[in-house]
Amino acid sequence: MGRRNASNADVETAAQARAFIVGLPGGHDAQVGENGILLLDEATSALDNRAAWHVRDAVSTGTRGRTTSWIVHRLSTILAADEVAYIDGDRLVEQGPIAEMLNGKGKVAALFETLTVKNHTA
Repeated sequence: MGRRNASNADVETAAQARAFIVGLPGGHDAQVGENGILLLDEATSALDNRAAWHVRDAVSTGTRGRTTSWIVHRLSTILAADEVAYIDGDRLVEQGPIAEMLNGKGKVAALFETLTVKNHTA
């Protein structure tokens, strides 16, 4: 979190991850380690397409061989993902490799098709 004096409760609220954090061995004091998990929440949402591409490229390079989770609304962000989980509210709707999901008939494929149609008619 960006505040040095943030309490554990502040971090849990900001990350909306209380159950995850307290479930870790050691809770807030858990040692994630060098090959730990990086969670990026809307890391590119306020950026233009070019800046977003640079961020995605830098993160991909810097996290190679590590688990990185992105929470995104910009669908182009997931194209380089190994695995995608589509979550709606508190429900896992669809999960799998992005290529399989795009070629399927699920929610992710429908979202990309809607985006493609919008871009071609705009």
